[in-house]
Amino acid sequence: MNYLVIPCFKLNDNQQPPLSELLKVSAASYRRNLAGPWTLETLQEDLTHLATADAWHHMTAELFDMLHDHWQRGDNVLRVDVDTVCVKPTEIFGRYQRMFLPWMTCCFDSRYPTYMNGGVAYYPAAMEARTWEIGAAMVRRYDYQTWADDQRLWNDMFWSQSERPTPDPSLNFSPHVSSPLLIDEAQIIHLHQTRNRAEALKQMRELTEAQWQTPPSRPQVALHPEALAREL
Repeated sequence: MNYLVIPCFKLNDNQQPPLSELLKVSAASYRRNLAGPWTLETLQEDLTHLATADAWHHMTAELFDMLHDHWQRGDNVLRVDVDTVCVKPTEIFGRYQRMFLPWMTCCFDSRYPTYMNGGVAYYPAAMEARTWEIGAAMVRRYDYQTWADDQRLWNDMFWSQSERPTPDPSLNFSPHVSSPLLIDEAQIIHLHQTRNRAEALKQMRELTEAQWQTPPSRPQVALHPEALAREL
């Protein structure tokens, strides 16, 4: 089966609006444009009782375990950050045979040929077992301190593969990252809510509302009952 996973943990970061507002806009955009069939799953655990570093340890490990469980069941999973919107008809499921991080981040890390952004990631059923073994060995050893530290885990896994898909900047376009594309050529746009959540939500709404003016290419979507209840 195919799954779209949108993590939406509640952190003690005092930011407004709540991430659940971004989740509504993000999920609606994928329902409109992401080719299916697929099922939506969200992770919305309340971690406000934990310090920032402890919260990042917990949610990164929980997310990794969830993704690994899906792979063991033979599922394909597209995981996207809650501050992304899918603005054009997009086909990802079944297109790639290896873990895929479509485009780079704005940061530099000498451990990797290119430091890929972890905000959009595809984990196909055909992934190599060794990729998951590397992730499992490292997921609980990292010193997570900030929102970006989990990208090292996804980069370690991505770059460990014997083969990697060709980068595609249209699948993780960011206004803050160098790209050969213009924004109107993007399929998935990443708004980086950690910089300014209210502004990110405003831009997400503007991008999706502009597209509502055109008839949708309706994807086939199955909503996980618990995910739908939490989303609404």
